[in-house]
Amino acid sequence: MIAPTARPAFGGAVSILTPVLSDAPATLRHLANALSQVSRPPFNGWCTAQRSVLLSRIVPQRLRLPAMLAHCADAYLGYTPPATRAAVLQLAFRSGGSDPFDALAAPFLIIVSRRFGLDWPLSLDDQRIMAEAQGAALATEFRDLYHGEPPSDLGPPSTLKLTPAVHPAVAAEAFELRFRQLQEIEATRAREAARARGAA
Repeated sequence: MIAPTARPAFGGAVSILTPVLSDAPATLRHLANALSQVSRPPFNGWCTAQRSVLLSRIVPQRLRLPAMLAHCADAYLGYTPPATRAAVLQLAFRSGGSDPFDALAAPFLIIVSRRFGLDWPLSLDDQRIMAEAQGAALATEFRDLYHGEPPSDLGPPSTLKLTPAVHPAVAAEAFELRFRQLQEIEATRAREAARARGAA
């Protein structure tokens, strides 16, 4: 059997089942460019890079950087349409299995997060907050991009107004800028906390 291999947009080849990202090293720019090329519903140019920035604006401050990487596996695995995902999940759960998509994405999330100095997985409380924010992000996409009513189980949309889909280069630049801004905010907070501890 041929080993399933991901070939991200920035080059290289990574085993999907046992990823070692040194096989396809990702800089922030690599990640931004790759996520800007992963189209999401309603498939009018709206991309994972834009969804990541949206998610980072919904979650609390401490989760904004992790939110930027919450979909980083898409850079390697691509985007799975909801209908396909639902069908595979039904097959998996019928046989007593867990979510195969989460199982595939988890190693990528861990490795990429650690590369950028972040912990993954999140605590159970933060996972719940992130899941609620994902629902709010999807409801916001329904409101502003689909121009229709979102499914009731998503909860309310955010108060943010989404801009239309943009060229991938613009989306990549926005992703990278947002990530670097959040890194600087976190670095400043860490320095201030260290000074406060030293003064105590």
